[in-house]
Parts: sequence; structure tokens; C-alpha cells
Amino acid sequence: MTTADQTGRVHRVMFIRSMPFEKDPRSERMANEYGRHGFHVTKLAWTRGYPVPANDDLVAFRRAGRYGAKFGSLLNYVLWHFFIAWTMVRRRRSTDLVHVVDFNTAIIAIPLGRLLGKRLVYDAFDHFAQVFPEKSWRWKLAAGWERWLIRRADVAIFPDPIRLEQYGLEGLGHACTIGNVPEDDSLCVPEVGQAPARADPLLFVYLGTLEAMHRGLEYIPYLCADYPDRVSFIVGGLGALDDFFTAQAARLDNLNYVGGQPYASALKFMSRADCLYGPYLLSAPAHIYAAPNKMYEHLLLGKPLITSQGTPVADFVEANGTGFIFDGDYETLRELVGHLDHATCAARGAHARHLWTSRYNRLRAEQVATFFAALGRALRPVDAPREAVQ
Repeated sequence: MTTADQTGRVHRVMFIRSMPFEKDPRSERMANEYGRHGFHVTKLAWTRGYPVPANDDLVAFRRAGRYGAKFGSLLNYVLWHFFIAWTMVRRRRSTDLVHVVDFNTAIIAIPLGRLLGKRLVYDAFDHFAQVFPEKSWRWKLAAGWERWLIRRADVAIFPDPIRLEQYGLEGLGHACTIGNVPEDDSLCVPEVGQAPARADPLLFVYLGTLEAMHRGLEYIPYLCADYPDRVSFIVGGLGALDDFFTAQAARLDNLNYVGGQPYASALKFMSRADCLYGPYLLSAPAHIYAAPNKMYEHLLLGKPLITSQGTPVADFVEANGTGFIFDGDYETLRELVGHLDHATCAARGAHARHLWTSRYNRLRAEQVATFFAALGRALRPVDAPREAVQ
């Protein structure tokens, strides 16, 4: 029985995200979960200037805004916050619950939602304070502000329990975990096993946020240039390195940049890989709390993962033998790739797939069920007076 059934009404959710939902698989899946649990969802999204089809359940802020520009788009961020406030006030009678993602929507939506008497969900993707030097006065101000907002929510979602330590919220009573776990294995991933010896290049794939620093993405063209006959790379996603990868793909025959992709397409690209690429360099201190999609996607797809040491995903890969670890330095990565072959990748991938089918394929469903149970408890007081009258 859904939460809506238990309370006798359909709850109406305003789901606020500062990017198109089509470009954010985690938010898109969460919106779909609300629908499956009997909620009506209105999406409030900043389209960043990308063409997004008109939809009765979409309220779009259509000004341009480059990813990764941080304070370079300050005016548009101010206008975005005014748009959030205006929409929340205008739709206050048709909204019961406001679901916000990260500080850049919560900063206005959480206080205003409290003022309007709405139930609130804070979905914590990225710690806002990490954009500042760690432990600086700006970092401390931002971290404290975000903690205050999260504590004002009725339910808070984190992608991994370790993030509570990052936010300084250990022991938070209304915290739930929903990991970056693929929704299901509907791709019909074929059985993987020992690959025959092959001479064709190893195909590596990276699909994700194109961050300019601390992700090792700048290593990709170097690998393609150093191993023109051994390595082939597909890169996709959106972010500060859009133009960089467009230019690099134009000069390197073994680098293909496919731009932003819907999640289903991204998974299909990754399913073609011999190996996935996903480092989180420790030059960004926040990466010791990294909980990326790739931690579970490489299990689902039965593909080994190359990542960098010192993060939770690296600890997982190393403990379970589902990929390869390097120390974050390019020369170490170059040496690692130089010794890989199809058979080794296939063997690690087979082990990753076995872990998915035996242990992790039900994890998301269990975590989502826990969240909706907590949300049901949070929503119940809203309906108590109405139920008493009935």
C-alpha cells in the first residue's frame, strides 16, 4: 500500500532541481519513485538553456547557465532563486511536499517551505562547502548553513552513510540512505566470462560530470595519444570540460565525445566497454567521501572499474577485486593501462556481475522502501486533523 493510500489522498510533490531532470538520472529515478508510490510530481527545473519539451508537470526556468561556472553565473542564480520562491508561493495550495536537491535550491526552498507549512525533503548530492578552501571561514559558514537547512527538513537523503560525517551530521535522526544504485537490471546484461585473446584496442568509457579539476579527466587524451593502437575511449556528459573534449575528440581518432546522454543511453554506452573509468583524485579533500554511480553501475554491467585510491569506491573495488586502482598520478595510470588486456578485464567484470546478482541488485528497492516509510511518518501529522473530522 502506498503512502497516498494510507492517508486517503494523493500527496503533491514539488521536486526542485537546478538542472534538467533528463540530464540527472538520480533525480529522474527519484521522481519516478514518487509516481510509483502514488504521489503527483511537479518538477521545477533550471534547464540551463538546453531545449526541454514542454510538459504539464514541468515548471521550467529556461535561462542559460553553464555547469561548473560556480559564481560566474551569479545573476542567473539570483534569478533562479526568485523563480523558486515565486513558483512555491504561486502553487502553495497545490503542494504538500517540497523535495530539494542540494544547497543551491534548499537555500530558498527550505525556509520558504517551512513558512508555508510544507513537508520538506533535503536530497544531499554534493557538500556545498567543498567549493571553498577546507576549514576557511567561508567553508565553515557554508557548512554550518547547510547543516542548518538539512536539520530543518523532515527527511534527509544521503547517497552513503559516510556523507553524514562529511556534513558533520552524525546521528541525524531523520537521515535515510539511497545510494547511487541503478534502478534495475532491465538492460538484460549478457553473461560475462573469460574473454578470448584479442588484438583490438581496449574500449574505456567515462560517462558523467565533466569536472575541470580533481577528477583525472584530463588524463584521458594523454592515454589516447600514448596508446593510439591499444586504447579507445568514449567520453560523455556535461560540465566545464564540454569544449575541451570536443576539441580533443577532433584531433584524436581513438577518442569519441558523445556529449550529454539520457541515463538509458549512458548505460548502453558503458555496457559496450571493456573497462569503465572513474577516478576521484585526493587533490579534492571531499573525494574521501565519494559515492559515485559507478560504484554500483560497474557491478550491474559486469565491467571492471579503474579508480583512484583513498576513496570509498576504491576501497570497495580493492576489497572485492572488481577493478583496478592507481595512486592518482598519470604515470601510474599509464603503466596500469599498458598492462591490461581483454582477458583480465573480462575476469574482473565477471566477478563484478556476480556481486550484483548475489548481493546488490535489491539494495535500491530496500533503501527506497525505508525512505517512503520515513516519509509516511512525516506526512501523517498533515492529515491527522482531516482524518479526525472524517
